[in-house]
Amino acid sequence: MIEVDDVIAMCTRDSVLNISEKEIAFCFGLCQMTVVNEEKQYKQYQSLVFVEFLELIGRLAHQRFKGASPEMASQPLVQKIESILDDMCQGFGLTRQEVLIEIEEFSESDEDY
Repeated sequence: MIEVDDVIAMCTRDSVLNISEKEIAFCFGLCQMTVVNEEKQYKQYQSLVFVEFLELIGRLAHQRFKGASPEMASQPLVQKIESILDDMCQGFGLTRQEVLIEIEEFSESDEDY
């Protein structure tokens, strides 16, 4: 699990995403899933599980390009996420592995032939 302070450090100190700490904390809060029995397990809101972390990356990507030029802001979310991941990985000396996306064409046979 990753905590809010770790996320802020990762986005500001370890990599330069040009997102303010306030915006990072806001994105962190929006990724949180509901916690059952909040009175006893309220500390779960201080950290993210993996699926919440994945949502955080998407929210950071959206936030980063929110005030950008219309050309940049109109990019698909997948390209924004790739950009965020490239910058985050660079801060740790890593590179993102390209994903080959193939679109399969489905066709239905015509019974008349």
